[in-house]
Amino acid sequence: TRLENRNRNWYSRYVILIKVRSEMLAVLLAPHQNCRYQASIEQLSRVELQLTLNAVGLDARVCERVYAGHTALCVDAPCDDERLNRLLSGLSSAYMVCRAQPDGALYPLYGRKAALLGEDLSGILKYKGKTAETFTHLLLNVARLSSTYALSDKPLDVLDPVCGRGTTLLEAINSGDNALGMDVDGKAIDELKTFLKRYLTYHKLKHSVATGSLTAQGKSYPMWQFSTANNADAYRAGDTRTLGAVVCDTLLADKVMPRRKFHIIAGDLPYGVQHAPHAGRGQSPIESFTAQAVPVWARLLAPGGALALSFNTYTLKRQTLREQMKKSGLDVMEGGPYDAMEHWVEQAVNRDIVVAVRHPAKT
Repeated sequence: TRLENRNRNWYSRYVILIKVRSEMLAVLLAPHQNCRYQASIEQLSRVELQLTLNAVGLDARVCERVYAGHTALCVDAPCDDERLNRLLSGLSSAYMVCRAQPDGALYPLYGRKAALLGEDLSGILKYKGKTAETFTHLLLNVARLSSTYALSDKPLDVLDPVCGRGTTLLEAINSGDNALGMDVDGKAIDELKTFLKRYLTYHKLKHSVATGSLTAQGKSYPMWQFSTANNADAYRAGDTRTLGAVVCDTLLADKVMPRRKFHIIAGDLPYGVQHAPHAGRGQSPIESFTAQAVPVWARLLAPGGALALSFNTYTLKRQTLREQMKKSGLDVMEGGPYDAMEHWVEQAVNRDIVVAVRHPAKT
């Protein structure tokens, strides 16, 4: 009888163990209207998920499953890991995270993390050449997950050194971070300021605007900065986030902000050849531009901070950009997911992302 009871207890524990391990986390992805771009989203989301697992120290296999026509990324990971759940809720294309049973049943756990100011913030402002806000969100996530601040619950300082009309800045503040942009196009910066003022006023979000200038080489460069919060109580308590912009050549960034350091520097580089017209011999215009700009941006990175740049592979090569980052004293992230982010956008644009980190021991 004792032997039978012992075997029965062992069998019960064995069955329970198998049941727990057979459960998986399923991240349902939001569909995209462009079915061809949907494949790129699924590819990039898989990379983003793998970097998320790496950030929390999980060595787990990611697989794809389809539920009623909707793609889900599934991973053998615990459902009660608070750090993992916090990161998964912020994935750029996540619609809902579920517990997946072996019989195909899905049990919803939580949805996408709520935007700080509004889900529509970065989608309203339309203009020619705008980068999709979903991709911009992913670019910021890739940078954060690669940095030493991936698990930080404090707001990070984000710089977009080629901000244009500010999609990256809007995504950054909506994620709860402080954002600063820089661009030579004063009209684009003014449009961003006008839009943000109208948005905050329409949604009755308390805010303040400070204006001023930064100085470098005897010249002043105008800037402005909004401070706001998602509710009046937080605003009164000083729990605010900032979004600002400077009208300035990005090659002067370290001159106008000699003492500033950023946890994340992320930018979507120009896809064409309109920048840096005076290219060096054997260099494309964009290659000449990044050769000058990357060292400047590297000097603005905080220890442990990450620089993430997206670019058109038809005008700039991955290895060229990586070499420029290495020469600037940064540790380039290579291999695995970092070599799997090249994707199709349109006929003239095949996009990729390169990431580098300033090691905490380096200055």
